[in-house]
Amino acid sequence: MAKRIADTSAEARRLATLFEISQALSGRGELKPSLQRVLEKLERDQNLVRGAVMLLNEDTRDIHIESALGFGAEGQTARYKLGEGITGRVVESGRPIVVPAVSREPLFLNRAFQRKRPGMPETTFVCVPIVLDRKPVGALAVDLDYDQSRDYDGAQKFFAVVAGMIAQALRVERTI
Repeated sequence: MAKRIADTSAEARRLATLFEISQALSGRGELKPSLQRVLEKLERDQNLVRGAVMLLNEDTRDIHIESALGFGAEGQTARYKLGEGITGRVVESGRPIVVPAVSREPLFLNRAFQRKRPGMPETTFVCVPIVLDRKPVGALAVDLDYDQSRDYDGAQKFFAVVAGMIAQALRVERTI
């Protein structure tokens, strides 16, 4: 019974977060401040440790950080090539990747998130593509506190919905 109540409470919190994200992205104006508000809402409501919205530059084919939360100055300028590291693979393939325990993943380049420092707590990394017109145009990448009992599939689906909302905001911005 207690687990059912906890599950219902978590689901209600996720729905409330999605509603607030839709409000943050539906306003007129520049996209970057809206993306920052999205990351702040994820931090507040979904216990995000760090997060970034990364977009593909169509000309250079580099992936750059458009908006970030919880990064140092070095992380804000990180860039990836298509297929490079976890984020580059997600943007190249259009498929999400979830890494339950980051410290055990050799593919991490550790450019943006700066996680592999002594004393850093274990985190889970979720990276989902931002897709427009069936083409990946970026990724939403987040670190969450490690919890071996986490519903990784549920987390990936939740962040995929957020990425879809970001994609629609990008579509609006690009047509204006």
